[in-house]
Amino acid sequence: MDPQPLELQRLNALLSEKLRKLEQAEAALRESQERYTLAVQGSQDGIWDWNVLTNEVYYSPRCKAILGYQDHELDTQFSVFESRLHPADRDRILAALTAHLEQGVPYAVEYRLRAKGGDYRWIYARGQAIWDAQGQPTRMAGSISDITERKQVEEALRASEARWQFALEGAGEGVWDWNLQTQEVFFSHQWKAMLGYGDPEIGPHRWEWEKRIHPADREQCHAALNRHLQGESALYQNEHRVRCKDGSYKWILNRGQVVERDDQGRPLRMIGTHTDITERHEAEEALRQVNEQLESKVRERTRALEERAQDLERSNAELEQFAYVASHDLQEPLRTISSFTELLALEYRDRLGSEANEYIEFIVDGAARMQQLIKDLLTYSQVGRRGKAFQSISCTTVLQSVLESLSLAIAEGEAQVSYDPLPVVQADPSQLYQLFQNLIGNALKFRGQPPPQIHIGVQRYPSEWQFYVRDNGIGISPEYFDQIFVIFQRLHRRQTYEGTGIGLAICRKIVQRHGGRIWVDSTPDQGACFYFTLPVDPSVYTPQPAS
Repeated sequence: MDPQPLELQRLNALLSEKLRKLEQAEAALRESQERYTLAVQGSQDGIWDWNVLTNEVYYSPRCKAILGYQDHELDTQFSVFESRLHPADRDRILAALTAHLEQGVPYAVEYRLRAKGGDYRWIYARGQAIWDAQGQPTRMAGSISDITERKQVEEALRASEARWQFALEGAGEGVWDWNLQTQEVFFSHQWKAMLGYGDPEIGPHRWEWEKRIHPADREQCHAALNRHLQGESALYQNEHRVRCKDGSYKWILNRGQVVERDDQGRPLRMIGTHTDITERHEAEEALRQVNEQLESKVRERTRALEERAQDLERSNAELEQFAYVASHDLQEPLRTISSFTELLALEYRDRLGSEANEYIEFIVDGAARMQQLIKDLLTYSQVGRRGKAFQSISCTTVLQSVLESLSLAIAEGEAQVSYDPLPVVQADPSQLYQLFQNLIGNALKFRGQPPPQIHIGVQRYPSEWQFYVRDNGIGISPEYFDQIFVIFQRLHRRQTYEGTGIGLAICRKIVQRHGGRIWVDSTPDQGACFYFTLPVDPSVYTPQPAS
């Protein structure tokens, strides 16, 4: 057999095997390239490939789309990339590239790159270089991701946190965040500054708070905290004192809430705030001391007033008793004097001279005035002693009875008397009658030149009726408004206007017994208006029982 054909056959077989493997390798390469292309196209990242020797850069379609360009629009020179870097980022990024190419420092950076519209997009870039046998970089490839939205969110969060911290510090509040599993606590800058400490001076442990609580406040602090941790209160809130760096104590409003529990309900994390309320506590303490002093003075004053009221009550009772006894006991001798004087006048009037007759008239007139004075004094003393029990009574009915009894005086004086519909009140009927009689009688007595015009009216207020008796008489000067209600105080000579000076004093005593007030408003020569009040609800004032 010829050996040459056998060798040729072996060579052909080897060649066929190599061709088969080459075809397999080409198929695998095509498949790998297809997978790479699909991966690049499907990824949100942009791919770049920089030829360091020629400074040309390949940008994938996604890489261009991130910056708003079409596939054919972006220049491939490295200088174009460099010119698009944000001025604030340029030096940092070029330094990072140099460090990677020269020292092999990993290249993974964030920077801003100008897009087609002129705005800047935040980019996260990664890359890896290839070096030749002499250690010189020849090529660098990598990817970029658009992280603009993430950066915007981070910036918004930072701004929000800054505003929150500013608001807390402006409000004098410090923040704490307690991990109950590790007992570590984050104390904010303001929390530490509130106590006079810098950031490094207080460690992140619960003990830093515990050891500074005032000993007198520690027990109630722990009790309030435990109630919240055990779910007995929705919010932890407590006021206590905390020791500052200089040894002084500040009052703190400590508020917090559990924000995380495990499946068994055990607390895992709690967040809260410290608020400096020292000034408020000092103000409250000062106010408390002032109130105590005021209360002490009020108690002393009240005791003094009560003692004075008791003395006045005893004195008034004694005066009333004296006035009653004196007026009652004086009536009998006065009646005797008056009777014998009248007999003397009847028996000896014609035998005595004119001077003696004049003396007899003085005696008779004086005795009559004295009897009237004693009678009025007896009436005055009986207002509180012999008053009747209060009952519901129509003021209109009482007024009509008074006007009927004064009808002769009204007719003689040609007076005109009018009145509004009057209410039903709780009162002593006889004293209410006397009150209207005295006020209307004074209006008839103290008249001017024109005939008297008298009007009785009333106005309703929430707790009282306000009555008034208005006339067109001679009036009263303001300096006498208080004097006229004092017993025996007269403003006119007895020869001009009759009376004992007790009538208005009786009116005031009657009104006071009924829980009201009485006063006058007047202008000389323009009439007067007397006001008095009576309670609307009988429960507002309980009258003294009649004696």
